[in-house]
Amino acid sequence: MNRFFITTLIAASAVPAFAQNKISAEGITFIENYRLEKNLTLSPNSTAADENPLVEVLAMYAPGYSAADLTAAGYDVVADYGISATVCLPLDEIETFASLDAVGSLTLGGRKNLKMDFARSKSGVDEAQSGISVGGAAHKFSGKGVITGIMDVGLEANHVNFIDETGRSRIERLWVYPTALTSGKKTYEASTVGSFECDTESESHATHVAGIMAGSYKGNGNLAYTTAPDLSGGLIQKKNQPIPYYGVAPDATLALSVGQLYDNNILDGVQNIINYAQSVGQPAVINLSLGVNDGPHDGTDQFTATLNVLGEDAIICVSSGNEGEFNMSVTSDLTDSKKEIKTFLVPATEYNQTTLNGAIDIWADDNRPFSVTMSTYRISDGAESTIVTRSTSGTTTFTAKSGLKTGRGTLTTGVNARNNRYNGRIGLSQAIEMVSSSYLLMIKVSGYAGQKINMYFSGYGHFSSNNIEGFEKGTPDESINSNSIGDNLISVGSYNTRKYFGVLGSNNAYSLAGGTPEAVSEFSSYGTSPDGEILPHILAPGSTIISSFNRYYVTGLYGAMYHETPEYMTGEAANGSETDYWGVMDGTSMAAPCVSGIVALWLEADPTLTVKDIKNIMAETSKTDSWTAARPKTSRYGKIDAAAGLKYILQQNASIGSVSNDADRLMLVEAVAGGYEVTFGNETGFSLSLVDLQGRTVASTVADGATARISTENLQPGIYLMSLQGSKAKATRKIAIR
Repeated sequence: MNRFFITTLIAASAVPAFAQNKISAEGITFIENYRLEKNLTLSPNSTAADENPLVEVLAMYAPGYSAADLTAAGYDVVADYGISATVCLPLDEIETFASLDAVGSLTLGGRKNLKMDFARSKSGVDEAQSGISVGGAAHKFSGKGVITGIMDVGLEANHVNFIDETGRSRIERLWVYPTALTSGKKTYEASTVGSFECDTESESHATHVAGIMAGSYKGNGNLAYTTAPDLSGGLIQKKNQPIPYYGVAPDATLALSVGQLYDNNILDGVQNIINYAQSVGQPAVINLSLGVNDGPHDGTDQFTATLNVLGEDAIICVSSGNEGEFNMSVTSDLTDSKKEIKTFLVPATEYNQTTLNGAIDIWADDNRPFSVTMSTYRISDGAESTIVTRSTSGTTTFTAKSGLKTGRGTLTTGVNARNNRYNGRIGLSQAIEMVSSSYLLMIKVSGYAGQKINMYFSGYGHFSSNNIEGFEKGTPDESINSNSIGDNLISVGSYNTRKYFGVLGSNNAYSLAGGTPEAVSEFSSYGTSPDGEILPHILAPGSTIISSFNRYYVTGLYGAMYHETPEYMTGEAANGSETDYWGVMDGTSMAAPCVSGIVALWLEADPTLTVKDIKNIMAETSKTDSWTAARPKTSRYGKIDAAAGLKYILQQNASIGSVSNDADRLMLVEAVAGGYEVTFGNETGFSLSLVDLQGRTVASTVADGATARISTENLQPGIYLMSLQGSKAKATRKIAIR
């Protein structure tokens, strides 16, 4: 027999209202679902540690406060991000901590979801690697001198794709997060990474993503190869031939964070990569093929706001999400004649889902309270049976009742402290399953005329009208990853470059998404920024992408479970006495590292590029075609073009090893052993100097003829201004000394 109860676990008498309001709905959901599950399952032999575990919260500082104030209050600050901090404390102290004047808002419990041959050629990478011709000179780019990083899960660190020709690991730093607490982090360097196998045998995502971004193996192996994206050239089995699936920036330095994808781990992992890049004086690009589809979608949530600040110190590329086929959002403007929204939430049957698990997140564009009701709806007569409802700020827990076979969770409502918007969140701790197909799960939101309501579902499901008048059917229009929305973040969607692939164990051809080459991928999520700009910013190859796989996954239980065993791989190569593999994945998770690798090539050309510069280059050089025109909502700039971007940089913002125009003259700067060699148009006898960021001249010379050589051997790593003065013209360029 199903049982049902409703209790208000956070009441004004127990928790100060200002403390409750500071905790995000996601955080309250985590706390109350934990308490609900504990109350239902706690055994007589449970320990105090079971009842009050240590957790890490992400706390935003109130204006005028800093980490020092939290430390002075006796709390353990694990990481300080300037606008926020990770703090470790017992679960039952969170409300007390939230009541501190120094705490503006906080959240916890956040966990993100994981969201190359043809790809390289279609995105202009092959041309960039083989040589960009400007001013009569060819310049090759491979990411040398740039730090490329990820936060991901499922890394085989010693895959041949991450080992250079001398046998040395290209991973200069590796941080592993085995638990939800950052205190469990383990650090490896190039000399010790050989002792690390993988963070988990249940995933291969990180190995694939890092391989797309910066894999370097070009040696021999066996592969099943299609000679054209549409299979028109047939399928060929090749033995002992060069593997063509190396990455976009094969000479970049790798600094990788992997492990459990909790918010605090992700932010700490990103900060580690930035700190390392700054310590060696090199620019950094960081790939995050992860995120969520709920949240406010305005960049104000604690995680995204902190990530956006970190984006001031590195270029951060974030996948847009893979929900572009799901009607997972509802947007409605309430009026005098329409003050409520009604919709049904149904499982994604195309993914063989029969239950609903995840979160329903509802946001108003102002702070006026709306009511939320979740009910069962009997199709035969329209009878509704309320499961849970709230019309005022607070929290209510619920379990299954009439019409539900299973289901348990929390409904939290209130004004969000970060953006002053009213928010309602239904978080499920146990999946909802209907008693039979005679019932539907109904969501109703009632508000005020003039309010705009956004509703998102994070999970495998759709909003549906079920063809009943008065109900909203939902749309993919705001399916964008909420964590990719920020001024200092680059959101990446996917287009198709391959339809078919071969496998080692068969002469047959296979297809995953089956998308037409050049078309925008159907799964690619999209949406808008708070100011109405189209997101994602850019599209890159993300459908049926071949890259490195985690050997421990392929040969283990999980590879067998998902038909990704050695015979289903597209390539293999010897790695000592072991064998490493390459295989196929789909998703914006694959498109984002393609863009991250291209950004590494651009940073090699100009290490001083900012995220604003990168977006400008994308705007000026990306490709548009009939496919992007047919789906204009799916990207702001179009399809990325690595070669066109490099030509633009070389012509407009020249740096190391590049040529640019300067008042009808060419200035060629080439990196040489111990310094730089500079040629300036047809000038002879020009003077050349280097100036640091404090305005001090640190080196100078005069050209003896048409070329000058300047030494940098005694200079510290960093950014310098190269100043050249000739008899007819002068020029300046920024350079990065490593």
